[in-house]
Amino acid sequence: MITELNIDCLIKIFEILENDHKSLHSCILVNKLWCQCAIPKLWKNPWRNGEKISSQVSLIKTYISAFPKESKEILLENGFELSSIESNSNKPHIFNYISLLRNLQIYHLESSIRYWFIETFNNKSISEYNKLSEYKLKLLIKEFFKFIFTQSPNLYTLNATSTYGNYDLLTDTIENIPQAKKCLSMITKFQCYKTISIEVKLYPAISKICQNI
Repeated sequence: MITELNIDCLIKIFEILENDHKSLHSCILVNKLWCQCAIPKLWKNPWRNGEKISSQVSLIKTYISAFPKESKEILLENGFELSSIESNSNKPHIFNYISLLRNLQIYHLESSIRYWFIETFNNKSISEYNKLSEYKLKLLIKEFFKFIFTQSPNLYTLNATSTYGNYDLLTDTIENIPQAKKCLSMITKFQCYKTISIEVKLYPAISKICQNI
């Protein structure tokens, strides 16, 4: 007779496997209970070094499909093509994936967004892409910041290193989104590997909220 593992045992096992995405993906296919226990570990830190570009693009699509109506309208008004995402988002997600996010790495987020953006505009000419890119990318990154800070109840680690220098954008979002204070209040590890001008307000903004670093 096979003895089923209880929830506490499963959670402990999946904690050991939380850096092994391949195994976790296999675990969620076993049954409903395993899926419910493994999904939070899988989506706790969805960005990994060496992640395939196609996987990063798929991740961004999944998140955008769960954007609130207001954010989607902002993107549509600014020329974003969301029809393919919308056609796949009529059926609601089983899980609120962004609420499971606990570790945020800004440079990984930016890179994934850029990969998605390039794929979305892959039929456009390079010159046309360049004309639109910077404004639209910053707009999309801003909407992602808003989405994360309003939907994720607690982040535990934040790597604010920005490959594209979006420090002011991050700071403004933190200061202007009330839910950001709760989202960031439990952070125990903060990293930033770039030299930032002392005029930038990111460090003071973080220090006011995060008391456990």
